[in-house]
Amino acid sequence: MIAFLLAALVPAAAAQTIDLAAAMEIVLRDGVDAREAALAERAADAALASRRTAGLPDLRLGASTAVGVDVGGPDAAARLSLSSVTPLYAGGSLTADRESAEAAVRAARADAEAVRQDLSRIPEHLPGEPDRTGS
Repeated sequence: MIAFLLAALVPAAAAQTIDLAAAMEIVLRDGVDAREAALAERAADAALASRRTAGLPDLRLGASTAVGVDVGGPDAAARLSLSSVTPLYAGGSLTADRESAEAAVRAARADAEAVRQDLSRIPEHLPGEPDRTGS
């Protein structure tokens, strides 16, 4: 199984002999599990950034023009508006959402570290490698 995973990461066109350290580097950098964990970390970071801005003012700028014809001649008007909406009280939901996103970031980082540790243990289970698990 492990040999299959390592072989899948090295394209056939670039077939060459590599040592175990180089193979492990490829697995840790390009492996599916490692990539998924890195993407989960990025998604959690993006969600946290969004939650942190939820309590900030929402500014909107608008502009419009109108031209009309009146009995006295052409009539033109321009309008510019700026509005701001700021949540004054949300019953603690903004803080709870932010804390939940922070916990999700910590969990994603812990999962990514667990994946890296699992992948780094692959050599321990290869034939001919000494058993370092203590059993």
